[in-house]
Amino acid sequence: MSSSFQLPSHIVPLDHQLAGHFPDKNKINVIEMLKDTKSGYILKAIVDSRGMREHIFYQTVRNTNSKLQQFVPQYFGLTKIGDVLFIRLADITEGLDAFSNMDVKVGAITYDPEADSEKIKKEINKYQWMSILGFRVCGLRVELTYSCSHTKQWLGDLKQTH
Repeated sequence: MSSSFQLPSHIVPLDHQLAGHFPDKNKINVIEMLKDTKSGYILKAIVDSRGMREHIFYQTVRNTNSKLQQFVPQYFGLTKIGDVLFIRLADITEGLDAFSNMDVKVGAITYDPEADSEKIKKEINKYQWMSILGFRVCGLRVELTYSCSHTKQWLGDLKQTH
């Protein structure tokens, strides 16, 4: 990880991040999702308007007793490390020895409201079924703790249908 400041020794890169937003490498150094090993919090950098909207989303869900609370990690506000602001979230995998995880982008539109026409076209073409299905799997990690002889055959049977 590259940054313009020294991270405290208890702040480490998150080892199970599957996907996500990274800042423009030409404008600012890349900051990965982090884990505070003292508190157990996951730290997500706010580096642009997308990060600020994500912060507002978590804050709104927490403060309005939204039914969404059961589907998102618990939100613990913001913290600053160096000159970067981070969202603090519960690590829902804490205490698990083996777990599978999936990063799902929910919604039919994935581009930023401020995106230019080139970016919009790129996002639409990235996964054309998203506008129909309303979601996209961005990353998936499966940890098998047992033997499963049908996994390969089942995955081979997946086909795109109309």
